[in-house]
Amino acid sequence: MKQVYPEGYNDADKAAYDDLITRGRQLLGSKINPKDEFLLDLSAKITINQWRGYDNNLSRSEIDEMKQIHKSMMNAGEIKSCPPDEFYDKLSITEVNEEVENEVVKNE
Repeated sequence: MKQVYPEGYNDADKAAYDDLITRGRQLLGSKINPKDEFLLDLSAKITINQWRGYDNNLSRSEIDEMKQIHKSMMNAGEIKSCPPDEFYDKLSITEVNEEVENEVVKNE
């Protein structure tokens, strides 16, 4: 897979990102499910943002609360979501704000 770095990453950021990903894979080895490797990506990007001084304006308690909410939702069971397009009342809203019949619902 070809890595696409976020806009604004300079060569030092790219090198740090690659290093963090490599270290994460070495530490976790086969313990990490390939489906969960995106967590390494998120962790590396978050770490680089912290190094750059970017702040998400959340307190430690707010972050812990969000983690707990996400964990409880993850353990709640199967979560069904809509298709990636925006759907409302069996209509799909296009980019030019035309309403067309939702093909997914129509074919059910």
